Amino acid sequence: LEDPFGYQYTLRHFCPEILQSAAILYIEVTPEESRRKNRERFDPTKKTKGYALNWFLKQKIEEDAPYDAFCIFDADNIVSKNFYSKRIQKKGIVISNAVGNPEAYKIEFSGKRRKAIVAIGSLKREKDYYTLIHACKKVFEKYSDYVLEIYGDGYLKNDLNNLSVNLGLSEKIKFMGVQKNVLSLVKDASCYVLSSESEGMPNALMEALAIGLPCVSTNCPNGPSELISDEFNGILVPVGDAEKLSNAIIRIIEDEQLANKLSTNAKKILETNNIEVISQKYLNFIESFIQK
Repeated sequence: LEDPFGYQYTLRHFCPEILQSAAILYIEVTPEESRRKNRERFDPTKKTKGYALNWFLKQKIEEDAPYDAFCIFDADNIVSKNFYSKRIQKKGIVISNAVGNPEAYKIEFSGKRRKAIVAIGSLKREKDYYTLIHACKKVFEKYSDYVLEIYGDGYLKNDLNNLSVNLGLSEKIKFMGVQKNVLSLVKDASCYVLSSESEGMPNALMEALAIGLPCVSTNCPNGPSELISDEFNGILVPVGDAEKLSNAIIRIIEDEQLANKLSTNAKKILETNNIEVISQKYLNFIESFIQK
C-alpha cells in the first residue's frame, strides 16, 4: 500500500478484518515521523528533505513485499506507481481518493455568497500562500470589499502575517487557524483557492469541489488536473503566477454565470469519488487478486 491511511478511510466501515491484515507491511516500514512531516506525499522522485527516507521506504517495500502481495496506489496520476519496480507495478492498481469527510455530503448552499476568498491548508512553503496573498492584493485593488480567509496553521504563520502587514492588507487577510467544521464555515464563500507548488491528492480541494465552491487551483504536479477540468468545474492557473491567479479570481467574482457553472459541475465529484464507489473499487480489486 502506498498510503494505507486513505485506504483505511474508505474501507474501515466495510471489512476491518481485511484492513488490519493488509496494512501490516506498510506500518512496519513507515515511521510515523515521515507521515507527520508530510514530505513524500508530494512527488516521490523530488529531492526534498524526505528524499532519502523515501528511497529507504521504497527499498524496504521492494525487498520485503512477498511475491503474492498486491499494491494499491491512491492517487489518480501514475507518478507514485512508477516510483517502484516493474514487479511492484504489475501488482498494483491506481485508485483515486474518496471524498472522505462526512460533512461534505451533508452541506448544501443556496443564496448570495459572502465576499470572501478562502484557502485551507497548513501554513508551509509547499502551499505557496505568498503568491496567493500577492494575487489577492490585486483583487482587493479592484474589489475592496472582499477579504481573504486562510484556514490552517503552521510554521509560516508569522511570516505570512508580516507580509500581509507590509502590503497594507492586515485588515483584509484573516488567519482563521484550524477549525473543526471548516466546510460549514466556507460553504458560502465566493471562491476557494489552492495555490500550491506541489500536491499529492489535495483532499481540501476535493472537499471544496464537493460542497460546490467555485474553485481556482494552480496546475501543480500531482492532483489538481486530475480533479479539475479547466473551465468546466474549476479554473487552473500556472504555479507561482500571481497575476493569472488574481485574474481567475476576478473572473469568478465578476461572472455569476461562470461561478454558478463551476459550482454545479464541481459537485459531481460526489458521484465519481463517492466513498461507497471508491470503497467498492478497493473491494473489487482485492477480490480479483484473491481469486487468482
